[in-house]
Amino acid sequence: MCPETKEEWTMKSQKEKRQKKRFSFSLLSLNCPRRIHKTMAYDPVEVLPAEETDTGRIIHSLLAEILTREDRDFSPLANYIQIYGNPEKVFSNIKGKFSTEQKIRIIIGGKTFTTISDLLVSRRGERDIIDHKTSFSQEVLPKHHEQLQDYALPFLRKGLKVKVGIHFVRFARLEWIDILQGLDDYTRISKQLMKKIEKVERILEVEPKPIPSNFECKYCPFVISCPLSPEYFITDEKQAAKLAGEYIKL
Repeated sequence: MCPETKEEWTMKSQKEKRQKKRFSFSLLSLNCPRRIHKTMAYDPVEVLPAEETDTGRIIHSLLAEILTREDRDFSPLANYIQIYGNPEKVFSNIKGKFSTEQKIRIIIGGKTFTTISDLLVSRRGERDIIDHKTSFSQEVLPKHHEQLQDYALPFLRKGLKVKVGIHFVRFARLEWIDILQGLDDYTRISKQLMKKIEKVERILEVEPKPIPSNFECKYCPFVISCPLSPEYFITDEKQAAKLAGEYIKL
C-alpha cells in the first residue's frame, strides 16, 4: 500500500478534526465512556438494531412521507403498530409548511452540534419542532425538554419564536412542552449545550472504560466486545446451543 501524500494526509487530518467537533443529542445523552469513544471513532456496529428500535425507524420513515403529502393518509402505520386515536386530528390544526427529517446544525464555541428534526413547521417569524415518540410511554421526561430546546437553538439565534412538542405516535397525542423566544432562552440553552459538549470532550481524553446501564447496554451497538457483557450473551450458534443444553439440564 502506497504511503499517503502530504495533501492526502492533510485532508484526512482535517476531516478527522471536523468529525471530532460534531456532536449530536444522542451522543451527548450517553454516559458510557466506551460507547462515546467508539461512536466518535465511527467504529463498525457489532449488533443489528433491536426490534423495538427497528420498528421505530420504520414508523419515523413512514411519518416523514405521510406528513409531506396533501392527503396525509396514516393507515400504513397500522401495519406496524396499533394506534389509539386519530392521528389526522393531531396535525389538522397546525398551520405552516411541513418539512420532515430536516437537518439542524449550529456552531457554538467552535463546536458543531447537528441533529435531525422529525417535523419542522415553518411560519413567518415562527417555527414548530415536533419529535415523534413510538414507545408505550406518554411521560414527558427532563431529557425530552433538553432535546427539543437544543433543537431550537439555530432558530432562536435567528430571532424566531419556537414552539416544541412531542407526538406520542401510539396514542395519537401531541403535547406542546415549551415556547422559546429571545436572547435569554438562547443564552441559557447554549450554555447548557456547551456544558454537555465539554463533558463528552473530557470523556474522550480518558481511558474508555465501560459503565453498565440497564438502558444504554440494552441498545448499545458495541455490546458484544464489551468486557462487561453478560457471560451468556449469545453471539453465535455454538454459544446458543451450549446455553440451550445447559438450560435443559436444569
